Amino acid sequence: MFVLVLGIGVSWLEPVRWFADYTTRTGEIRTVQFNDGSLAELDTHAALSLRYTANERRVIVVGGQAYFTVAPVSGTEHRPFVVDAAGGTVTALGTQFMVARDGSDVDTIVTEHTVRVAKENHEGILRSVVVSKGQSVHFDRSGLHEPHAVSTATLTAWRTGQLVFDNVPLSDVIARLNRYRHGRIVLAKRSLATLRVSGVFACENIGGALTTISQELHVKTISAGTLVTVIY
Repeated sequence: MFVLVLGIGVSWLEPVRWFADYTTRTGEIRTVQFNDGSLAELDTHAALSLRYTANERRVIVVGGQAYFTVAPVSGTEHRPFVVDAAGGTVTALGTQFMVARDGSDVDTIVTEHTVRVAKENHEGILRSVVVSKGQSVHFDRSGLHEPHAVSTATLTAWRTGQLVFDNVPLSDVIARLNRYRHGRIVLAKRSLATLRVSGVFACENIGGALTTISQELHVKTISAGTLVTVIY
């Protein structure tokens, strides 16, 4: 009996994306420029909405991940730049960072200068931390976690069309690959989920990545057209 450990996500079944100002399709990566000169690079299957006012530049990450290059506060631009995601906020204190949202889980990765991340915990107490270049911080329904050092080049490699994995569980790798392809890759057995994967793969060639991973891990695959590929 097959155990499908990864769910099937279809963007048109997500009404919240219908009202977003900017979206990307499966496999698409695009850059948008806001009217203040700030840039947002959207990874595959991402969605953003803008709420610019006279007092604030607010961007809402509806889903997926986006890399921001912020036009700084200077001259006539006095408004702070704030990214809103799943009830938390990321305020730019510098210029470049990435916000990745998966449901209520949000990660902020800083590649230049600093940002301030704020989130209420389950008791309604607001906590904030300053996250520096080379660090990431996670928050979820339970609240804000501690910042920690990360490889920003690895986490933002999608900007140059690459997916980089360094000793990552196969289940996490498949979840990432699935965001770039139509149809699903699934695992036949839960025991396969913990196999570790390292490598650099092209975002535009997920089929090739799957072939290489299967060979390296000595597992097999079977496909039902383009709908589903099972690893067993």
